[in-house]
Amino acid sequence: MRLPDPLLSYFPQAGLGVFTTRNWLDYVTELGPLGPAQSDPESMYHTLLDTLPILGQGNPVSILRSADTLEVTVENLYDERLLAGTLAACYQAVEGSEPEVTFRKVDKGISDCQILPKRG
Repeated sequence: MRLPDPLLSYFPQAGLGVFTTRNWLDYVTELGPLGPAQSDPESMYHTLLDTLPILGQGNPVSILRSADTLEVTVENLYDERLLAGTLAACYQAVEGSEPEVTFRKVDKGISDCQILPKRG
């Protein structure tokens, strides 16, 4: 898959199939779907998490947000550590604070992810 030219400036490693969370976060907040116009946290999470299948990180089938907690159910999860970085970047982009990410395996190929503010 070839990335569009604007993405290549944020993902110079794309030819190698390597995406960094920092570059991805820069892209979504500056040029991409979270440009200055978006302000509703709920729609921001949906916009960001809709990119997970494109990045090959799984399919988010449920997204629940309450107060400062985000819970995401993901099918066909590729790697928990990789997804943890992506979810942490989403949370930080939307909420503006550093999070902690935990996983709970629900069934074969399905995991629940909980993202909370990082504690002291």
